[in-house]
Formats: sequence, structure tokens, C-alpha cells
Amino acid sequence: MEQPQIACSLTAADFPARLDEWRRLLSSVVERVDIEGGVRLRLGPGVSAAAVAGLAARELECCPFFSFGLLMSSRGLLIEVRAPAGAEALVTALLGDAPAARACSCSSP
Repeated sequence: MEQPQIACSLTAADFPARLDEWRRLLSSVVERVDIEGGVRLRLGPGVSAAAVAGLAARELECCPFFSFGLLMSSRGLLIEVRAPAGAEALVTALLGDAPAARACSCSSP
């Protein structure tokens, strides 16, 4: 099977709204783990699996090179986002780096 082209077909007009959807989802992340080719995010309570699946499906329409996996368990809802070799930086471009506040358990004075 041929690999999809590493390109986004989303229009410039639609891009800001999609980015906002991802930012809203990222605000519910309680754990972030780098994995081969991407990242695994554990989402906080109250996040709808159907909403996450819908967002991932819409992203696949414009960026078919990404792959998404959802896992529901007693630990909560997890989403894995991966890109093919050489395009892993696009996962970071979409989801950003681990926020400093979540990367350390220290508190401000």
C-alpha cells in the first residue's frame, strides 16, 4: 500500500477553527508520553470519546498521513497520534510540546 502524501488539504480559511479544536482538546490533557513516531495523550474526565474520534476523523480527511488510535480503559481515555518516519515533527506542530507546567511537579513560590 502506498503511503499518503505528507501534506494538509485544509483550506487557509478552515485552519484556525481546526487548530482551536485541537487546543480545546489539549486543555484536557493530564498526561503526555512521547511514543515512537508520535505521542500518547491521556485525557481528563468528562472528555467525550465520540468527540475525540470525530476530531481525529476530520483530521484524517485533510491529513491522511497521520494515524490515530483511541483507547478507553479504567485509566481514562487515551489518544495516540503518529506520523510516518521523517514527519514526526508534524505531530509536535499539531499538538505542541509537553507544557512545562505538566512536565514538572514543582509549585511556584
